[in-house]
Amino acid sequence: MRFCLLILPALGLLSGPAQAASGSSRQDVAIGVLAYQGELAAALDWAPLARFLNERVPGYRFNLEHFDADSLREAIREQRVDLVVTNPGYYVAMENEFGLSRIATLDSPQALSPDRGTGSALIVRSDRSDLQTLGDLRGKRLAAMAPDAFGGYLLVVREMLAQGIDAESSLQEIRFLGVPMMRIVTAVQRGEADAGVVRSCFIEQAAARGVLRLEDFRVLGDRRRKIPPSRPFPAA
Repeated sequence: MRFCLLILPALGLLSGPAQAASGSSRQDVAIGVLAYQGELAAALDWAPLARFLNERVPGYRFNLEHFDADSLREAIREQRVDLVVTNPGYYVAMENEFGLSRIATLDSPQALSPDRGTGSALIVRSDRSDLQTLGDLRGKRLAAMAPDAFGGYLLVVREMLAQGIDAESSLQEIRFLGVPMMRIVTAVQRGEADAGVVRSCFIEQAAARGVLRLEDFRVLGDRRRKIPPSRPFPAA
């Protein structure tokens, strides 16, 4: 997994000392975070970043604001955020649409390679013996984040197309549930969807936080290289 810290075009932030109205005032800087796991998880994950910037960059006050994909795009369009924390797929879209540029990247310690830092997992309940391959999804219900979600939908759709399966015409239903991504897991768990698209490592993160059991799910068409259970994912 990889995350990008982006800066909006024509922003003078961090290029020099802040021009404060008085010696004690500081300039507010809004950091927009794509909260795909929900606001609480995003706040826990990225509070250290805001704290670090507040300690190291004088003259500015950095504040976290949490968004889903649509509301973050709107905030960028209206220039209500100064910095953005998001994933590579969303970054590419925002760079193309608004001219954002990245100033830092973070690679998860769980990622095997930065070149393969973004992926998807197509999860099903572990007791669904009828679902073994992507082809078994024909006529079934799929839960995902959004039509333009990179790791939360598009990667799996691309893989299905490569195997001759058109998701829109082959599946009974595609339900876009938005964020937090745990909604997709819950839909699969309750049988409201037969399979769900989540970001790679998401169910491992959720299990580390104690909100699900890994043995209740499995990945359909798992193509991962096996990772030994060494370091736990830094939940917060």
